[in-house]
Amino acid sequence: QHQNIPQDVQVVCGANVTLPCRGIDIKQGNFVSVAWYKLVERRLGIVRWSGNSTKHYNYTREARFGQDYSLTLFGVTPEDSGTYACAINAKVGGQNQCLNVSLTVLAHLSLLSSHYGQSKWVNDCVCVCVWFSVSLCVQAIRTGCTLPSHFTS
Repeated sequence: QHQNIPQDVQVVCGANVTLPCRGIDIKQGNFVSVAWYKLVERRLGIVRWSGNSTKHYNYTREARFGQDYSLTLFGVTPEDSGTYACAINAKVGGQNQCLNVSLTVLAHLSLLSSHYGQSKWVNDCVCVCVWFSVSLCVQAIRTGCTLPSHFTS
């Protein structure tokens, strides 16, 4: 069963973040496994617990289970933003459950006023935007530190 309980987590770039697996009574222990995925075009496996053992998938970032099977990600960047799923596989007779958590990693934006439009990452957490429009620079950081091509020269 897919639970549609909206959960949004916001964190500043570079921080560690813990994504909760709420809405599921994990303490009852009526499950055989718990897995975390990042949802992109398909599910990317991050980490899975089953039968007292933990399996780490080939995920690009350090991650591990926290308290109550939450997911902890370390030193997050804007690339980590997106939707994550906590999937619970129930024991026989139970019901599988899945809970989505939306993560937004807030980068730092440096603005320089100019009629020359340019934006670029100077490191994983800082986007420098050279443009006279603050709103376009804010939009640029939401789209991966890129200005629309018709605004650049």
